[in-house]
Amino acid sequence: MQYALEILKYHGDTLGHESIKSWTIPVFPLSGKDLIAAGIPKNKEFGKMLNQMREEWIESDFKLTKDKLLVKMLELAKNR
Repeated sequence: MQYALEILKYHGDTLGHESIKSWTIPVFPLSGKDLIAAGIPKNKEFGKMLNQMREEWIESDFKLTKDKLLVKMLELAKNR
């Protein structure tokens, strides 16, 4: 992130510089431990399903909550 800030600053883009500087990088709310605690068995599909939830979270503009993602994950696991 520091590199991007330096490039914007170098090009005189103070608006972009300040925008990125104040932005907080979103943290994916689910972990493998959450899935195991929810009763989802750790198998060869486990990582694929977790990545699919990460993609849905990104597509939601990082708005899907941990609880909503867990519900989706349980539905996905049930159908596999």
